[in-house]
Amino acid sequence: MRYAEFDNSLKPFTGTVRVPLGQGQITVKLVLLCDGFQQARAIYSHLFGAKNIVAIVQTMTESNSNALKSPEALQVKAMSDQARQIHLRAKTVRARKSLDKAKQSLQKALNSNVSNQ
Repeated sequence: MRYAEFDNSLKPFTGTVRVPLGQGQITVKLVLLCDGFQQARAIYSHLFGAKNIVAIVQTMTESNSNALKSPEALQVKAMSDQARQIHLRAKTVRARKSLDKAKQSLQKALNSNVSNQ
């Protein structure tokens, strides 16, 4: 099974095309949602004719906005992620210490119970 068969995210493609009007023509921009560049080109060609296509460009979306972030913003995000991981590790260590202390208390109580009987 191919990834494209279960990935249903369509990509936006902005096409600039010429539309003939009698003696003149106008240039129009349209956005299509397609699987890929070839499908976008085929649809624009079918609708307006291959000679009337000026340009087709894939439009940036929210999901690939990391490419637009500055290096400083990416560094801040990495540092905050690292701080979150350190906080979780510290929380895990505290929980383990608490669990070990509870085990020792239970063992102590069991030992004193056994010696009293």
